[in-house]
Amino acid sequence: MTAASRHTINLGLGVFLDYSFVSGTELDYFLRWQTLEVAQGSISLGQPSGPVPVATDVIRGQLEFSIDALSGVVGCAAQIEVREPDVQPPAWKTVLSGTEKDLVSIDPTKGEVAGSETAYPPVMAAGFGPSGPSGDGVTRFHISDEVRMLADVGRIVKEQLFADTPPLTLNIVACCGAPTGPSNGPGVYTDPDSVWFNIFFGVYQMDCKKAAGWTRPFGYESAAGVASVVRGEDLARVGKSDWNWFSNYLYGVPHEVCLQYSAVDMSKITFTPTTTAHYGASQWHELTMSGVEVASAYQSDAAGAQRLVENSVLTPTWQSSFGLPCPRPNFAVSFIPTVLRSTLLMSYTEDADAFHTLMFGGTSGIDTAPEFLQAQVDAAVLAITTHYPSAGFVATPV
Repeated sequence: MTAASRHTINLGLGVFLDYSFVSGTELDYFLRWQTLEVAQGSISLGQPSGPVPVATDVIRGQLEFSIDALSGVVGCAAQIEVREPDVQPPAWKTVLSGTEKDLVSIDPTKGEVAGSETAYPPVMAAGFGPSGPSGDGVTRFHISDEVRMLADVGRIVKEQLFADTPPLTLNIVACCGAPTGPSNGPGVYTDPDSVWFNIFFGVYQMDCKKAAGWTRPFGYESAAGVASVVRGEDLARVGKSDWNWFSNYLYGVPHEVCLQYSAVDMSKITFTPTTTAHYGASQWHELTMSGVEVASAYQSDAAGAQRLVENSVLTPTWQSSFGLPCPRPNFAVSFIPTVLRSTLLMSYTEDADAFHTLMFGGTSGIDTAPEFLQAQVDAAVLAITTHYPSAGFVATPV
């Protein structure tokens, strides 16, 4: 899909609603009768259009569009009537009437972490070069069978990695190594000579609605509070989802490459025993996972090497956020995989509607010096104690 893609809804009696996404947050719409455009406008994420009047000899009324910032649902409140041409005396017939009529949905949307839409990305201390968030705020993806505009990647992830679970949502605050040169230049995320190659760290929140069928928090075998047992396969699946699809597929890595590294083989993945640690005013489960192999966004400039493709209208934004391609003469093959090692700090909360699993963590290449991963974990702990001191399991009184 490109920024110029236009989609059409036939409302009947010669009335059509056309819309197209001109960026990751902005939608242009056009109302037409046959080939005559009678109204047009633009809306952006969380900003409705306001009432738009329609007044011609053959079509009349008004319409108003909105995009819900968290769900991504594009709604339309409208009253549109068309003059029936073959009726005497002339009569008006309603073709669209109602409020918040669901037209389409988009992804990604704004998200939440620990009840807040404000993002507090972990910040690395000096020693491994600067890092920074790969996007603005909290980014939310909906992992379900629903087709969504902009980035239909949540549906792919549901099909490939969560086919046997109810739908869920993933909220991300992701950080990666900052480009060493101009902000629009090659990034260390795409540089196989960098310690930051194919690495990001930060915060996940997985929201699992009970009404959708969830009876346990994501990442846990059951809902037993601090006594809950970590479910390692969930963690491996979300890691492969994020690296292969939500990050590198949207960056432009071809579908078949991402698919190649999406199988989950638990015999190749190891976990350290889970321990419980106190950070802030709460307790957290802490564990290390290693052996997860994922595709990278590396693009070689060697003759015949595979090239990046535009998988979404968001692809240029993802490339700018993570850093542009960084070809190296000693790496002639594109999308070379990496094997990752991660440390996670986990907990969950439960309310009447859903389970919310919160994960802070760091990641490194399997052979990278352990100090690099520890520096990320230190940044995560600082983010918890500074910005999320009450998140986590309620601490047991001493």
